[in-house]
Amino acid sequence: GEVRATVRPEGGLGAAAVDVGRKILCSVVRSAPAEVGLHAVRVAGPGGVSALKLIMVDDLKSVPQTAGNTTREKAQAITLPVAIDGAVPNLNFSFFKFNVTAGQKVSLEVVARRLGSGLDPIVRILDSAGQQIAWSDDVAGLRSDSRVCHTFAKAGEYLIELRDIRYTGGAFRLRVGDFPCITAPIPTGVTQGQTAKVSFA
Repeated sequence: GEVRATVRPEGGLGAAAVDVGRKILCSVVRSAPAEVGLHAVRVAGPGGVSALKLIMVDDLKSVPQTAGNTTREKAQAITLPVAIDGAVPNLNFSFFKFNVTAGQKVSLEVVARRLGSGLDPIVRILDSAGQQIAWSDDVAGLRSDSRVCHTFAKAGEYLIELRDIRYTGGAFRLRVGDFPCITAPIPTGVTQGQTAKVSFA
């Protein structure tokens, strides 16, 4: 039978739906200012409501992962700031290379578990000789996702190595740029009407 879709934009997100046989393909766009972060999409119909599908609204340019970037020699070149959408097969690595100036601070974040992916990421920053200079596995408050901020003492080309620490694989969004590495406020609550000093971790 015919498939119909009614789209209800909310929270600055608009959508367009296309009937493709028994499936509906939806394109979600930011029609108004929307907060950077995680949002959810679901479909409602006569048979009920679907499970939530998590998506991320970002202020970083998105590029797809290129095929074959599984070794340091075949690392995908990226220009900061950028976000890469891709996937790591179960036993493979994904490599990316980028250039920095001396004293440049770079923030790196893997968004995977928070989007419902099975990927349990571990990420390392390597120099041109393959030596580790920074790494991140599980960060508190990020549901086993990774995040690291590093200030580079020397200019040059560096590598990002991304893999699944459990070797099961899954999809990811890798964000690389100059953004705050903030997970939670400290303290997490203050008394209404009073002035308090709040820091971030």
